[in-house]
Amino acid sequence: MQLFLSLIYDEAQMGPLVNQHKLLRTVANYPVLGQVLEQMRPLWEPSNTEVILVGNTHLDQIKAWVRQQYPKLNAHFVEAAEGQSWLWAARDKIGDGPLVLAKAESIVLADFAELAGLTGVEAAVLVSDKHETSRWGMVQVDSDNHVTALAESGRAWAGILWLASGARLREGLSETTQMGDVIGRLLGQKHPIVAGTVHHWLDVATREDLLRVNNRLLAIGYNSQDALERSYTEEFAVIPPVFIHESAEIIASVIGPYASIGAGAVVEGCVVQNSIFEAGAQVRHAVLDGAYIGHKAEHTSKPLGLVVDGESGK
Repeated sequence: MQLFLSLIYDEAQMGPLVNQHKLLRTVANYPVLGQVLEQMRPLWEPSNTEVILVGNTHLDQIKAWVRQQYPKLNAHFVEAAEGQSWLWAARDKIGDGPLVLAKAESIVLADFAELAGLTGVEAAVLVSDKHETSRWGMVQVDSDNHVTALAESGRAWAGILWLASGARLREGLSETTQMGDVIGRLLGQKHPIVAGTVHHWLDVATREDLLRVNNRLLAIGYNSQDALERSYTEEFAVIPPVFIHESAEIIASVIGPYASIGAGAVVEGCVVQNSIFEAGAQVRHAVLDGAYIGHKAEHTSKPLGLVVDGESGK
């Protein structure tokens, strides 16, 4: 088995967050790439699985993080030239056995163990009927759960394609080939493509997406179960769901709902909701909603001065 992951994304959509690879930005206190890899663990956990990560920016950051966090992962790194198809860039890595192609710009929760064990078909894609549109395309699916066509309406395709043989990918591969082209060619050759269903599908194209994904993951259980209990003994309040790293220092603050506070962060005198503070962030005397405070970044506002004066009983 091989797992090919595209790390390529549109930097312009990220606004000021350009000093670090977007997929290393945290949601629910773990980098996006880590969330992707953890969901896909059934695909790569067998020691003979190759994981090929293809990117065109900040690839050294990705390599260092993967080596540190997943030292046993059989990982290979490929740099794609500007404007070059990521599939073409990785062409020398394509083997003869089964493989999965995926866009790491989406966190997909699905039954990847079932995908890894497919037999008797040439290809499979993961789709959702809960999404009205997809950046990767739409497919028509028949009553037998087979893809019949690429289309402008139908089921949204999650950007994950399983192939029984690498030979199917190498056929007709060019510098501009994208995954949709591979699906179209297989359909033209009358090869059956199975449609699998995703449970959750979370895009991270923009900074706003990162905040929405953080909220969604916190809501479905990726939160600190002990945050409320901890708040009872320390000087802060919690409105769940939240994630607060055990090493984060929270002083005289209200955290939540939907706030993720990373390792070693310091939050003092703040009200924080719908926000992400990465590891080492320091924030004081601020009221924040929809904020993204990066790794070791600092933000301080003036303390609020409140004077209440009046006559007794009024």
